[in-house]
Amino acid sequence: MIDTMLRVNIDAGTSTDKVADTIKAIHEHTGIDHFMIDSMYDVDTVEGSLEHARHTLELVEKG
Repeated sequence: MIDTMLRVNIDAGTSTDKVADTIKAIHEHTGIDHFMIDSMYDVDTVEGSLEHARHTLELVEKG
């Protein structure tokens, strides 16, 4: 079985709420379970990127 991964590029200023909502909507419409979130245009540090990822995961897990 081959899994599909969708890359999501985040523009500067995009809220984690919007990212999470987009991921959930794409999953509902396509069944894709794996996403690679690229936040390099939104944050400028590794810690910022990790915090963005943590918050996005929390929101997606809430459903």
